[in-house]
Amino acid sequence: MGLSKLKINARLMLAFGIVVAILVALITAAKISQTEQLRSQEMNIHTYEVIERADRILQALINMETGQRGFVITGTDSFLEPLTAGQKDFASNFGQIRELTSDNPAQQRRLADLEEAMKGWLRQAVEPSIALRRAVNAGSKTMEELVQFESAAHGKQGMDAMRAKLAEIVDVEDDLLVERTAAAVEARETLDAVLMGGGTLAVVLSVVLALAISRSIVNPLRQVLRATEDLRAGDGDLTYRLPQMDAEFGEISTSLNGFIEKLHEIVATTKSLSASMSSGTLQIARGNDDLSQRTQEQAAALEETASSMEEMTATVKQNADNARQANQLSTNARSHAEKGGAVVQRTVAAMEEINTSSRKIADIISVIDEIAFQTNLLALNAAVEAARAGEQGRGFAVVASEVRSLAQRSATAAKEIKDLINDSVEKVDAGSKLVDESGRTLNDIMEAVKRVSDIVAEIAAASEEQAQGIDQVNNAVSQMDTTTQQNAALVEEASAASKALEQQAQGLVAQVGQFRTRDAAVAQARQPARVAQATVASMQRPAKRPSSARPAAIATAVGAPVAKASGHDSTWQDF
Repeated sequence: MGLSKLKINARLMLAFGIVVAILVALITAAKISQTEQLRSQEMNIHTYEVIERADRILQALINMETGQRGFVITGTDSFLEPLTAGQKDFASNFGQIRELTSDNPAQQRRLADLEEAMKGWLRQAVEPSIALRRAVNAGSKTMEELVQFESAAHGKQGMDAMRAKLAEIVDVEDDLLVERTAAAVEARETLDAVLMGGGTLAVVLSVVLALAISRSIVNPLRQVLRATEDLRAGDGDLTYRLPQMDAEFGEISTSLNGFIEKLHEIVATTKSLSASMSSGTLQIARGNDDLSQRTQEQAAALEETASSMEEMTATVKQNADNARQANQLSTNARSHAEKGGAVVQRTVAAMEEINTSSRKIADIISVIDEIAFQTNLLALNAAVEAARAGEQGRGFAVVASEVRSLAQRSATAAKEIKDLINDSVEKVDAGSKLVDESGRTLNDIMEAVKRVSDIVAEIAAASEEQAQGIDQVNNAVSQMDTTTQQNAALVEEASAASKALEQQAQGLVAQVGQFRTRDAAVAQARQPARVAQATVASMQRPAKRPSSARPAAIATAVGAPVAKASGHDSTWQDF
């Protein structure tokens, strides 16, 4: 199965899969080599640490030998400090090197031999020479004996043996370094060869696959482009069909063949309908002329209506102003009536207080009258008693007579005052009744004024609403007048557009005629007959029709919406 049988996504996935597989293999090889190199590097670092510890052990042995020789020569204990420090360094570094070489049994054996050699050196050379020097210092031994002991070279033999073991350990580690370095170089060369070969293979395969895939895609595309270019630049042959292709291009060829078939149907239908557009545009032009005349008449009638509505608006506004003034006057009268009612109420209250005061005065006069009557009785009794007394009571009788006279006068005055007070009380009662009657009358007047004020306010509100309603009607009529004027202009534009549409229909007939279809001959034979039928139908229609019926007839004849006038699209559509 070739690439042309596969879908485009399968081709791309196959090519990228091969390249990705090569890249994954290269990355895996590089990762393995990198891991090996890192491991070799770690082992080299480990070897360098072993060599460093061996060098430090050798330095510790040298320090120990230096301390031992210094003490043997001088006999001073301070020269033993390098020996003590060297022993500590030896123990520390020896433990570390033993731990570092724990995975190497041969090195462990060499380290064991080194330890035994160091112990033997200390036991056979260092400790006896120190003890002999101390004996010399103590005087029990002589220097000749010390020199004779040193001349036996026990210390040199031990140091040479330990140096040999350390050199052997270092040589083994150096050999390991050489082996690892050679292995790392070989691995790096192998990796370079793999990367170069794999990269070259990936580039070659990418180029080959890119060429193969691009060729499998571009060749069918060129066929499609040649077909569409022939369809665009040729003589309009809609009978041509693309050959069958594989994969997505098969779908493209099927879709494009379906498109050409649909275009064939559209062009054939357009050819059959383009002839009727000429008669439709002629009917639109006639309808626009009739509509223009009726629109002008409607505009004149609306203008007269708008003038009458302006006069009515002025009259209603004047009535509303008069009603508003009457409402204000009635409100003022109502306010004055309410004030008068309040004054009458206060007057009634004052008369009530006067009546109460008069009654209290009458009561006081009654008390005074009773006091005068009692005084007269007392004076009479006093006179009787004075008469009984004779000559001794004559002066008292005169006084009693005077008191009686005064009591009688007081009683007479109190009676007259009581009569006057009673008369005043009667008159105050009569005045109170009149004031009450006046208050009720004023209340009735206030209620009447209130009802009149409410009625006048309702009349004013109704007049105001009527004025607003008439104003709105006037505005609506003005808008209708403006809209009618705009409609007249739009009708003229529509007439010009219908003429332009007729010309465009003729151009469309000429353009569609360039396409060659299977039933072109039949369509060309039927076109004159359809034009004749449309012309006869238009001549049989009446010259004027109602505006609601004509657009429907025009839309039926044309089979599509009428073109909108530029600049007034929304208005023309609403109209």
